[in-house]
Amino acid sequence: MQLLLLPGMDGTGQLFEPLLEALPQPWSAHVVSYPVDKPLGYAELLPLVAAAAGPADGELMIETDGDNLGASHIVSGEASGKAIKVPSLRLQRILEEAAASHVDTLKIDVEGFEDRVLTGFFKEAPQRLWPRAVVIEHLSKNEWQHDCIADMRARGYVETGKTRSNTLLVRG
Repeated sequence: MQLLLLPGMDGTGQLFEPLLEALPQPWSAHVVSYPVDKPLGYAELLPLVAAAAGPADGELMIETDGDNLGASHIVSGEASGKAIKVPSLRLQRILEEAAASHVDTLKIDVEGFEDRVLTGFFKEAPQRLWPRAVVIEHLSKNEWQHDCIADMRARGYVETGKTRSNTLLVRG
C-alpha cells in the first residue's frame, strides 16, 4: 500500500522520518515536498478546503503565536486577542464535498482536537468513507475529551505502529 504524506508549512518531510521508520510492510511512503525557497501561507492552501475540520459545521476560533503557524490551535477556553474566527466543517462533509468515494489513509494532526473531529466522524459517516489506515498525532491526547484511539480500536482498527508523536492504526 502507498502512503502519501503532505508536509507542514516548512515544506519538508523531516517530521515524518520516525513514522516512515515505523511503517510495517507492505506500506511504502511518498513524501510530497513543497518549494523551500519561501514558506507556504494559508493563501496557497485555501483552494483545498477553506475551513477547519471540526465536530460540527459552523465556526471555530483559532489562535496562533503569530510567528509559528504550525503552533496554531483551536480555542476551547478563553480566546486571546490574536484568535480569529474560521469556518468549521465536519470531516464527513469535507470528504463528501470533495466527492471522495473512499479514503485510503488519513493523517490527522489538529493540535488536541483530533477526538472531536474523529469521534463524530466514525459515528455518522458511512463505512465506505472510513480510512483503511489512520495516522494520528497523540501528543495532545491529554486535551482529548474522548479517547478516539480506543474508539477506533473498538471499530476494528489495529495499532500497527507508534512513534513519539503519532500512532498508526489499520482497519482490520
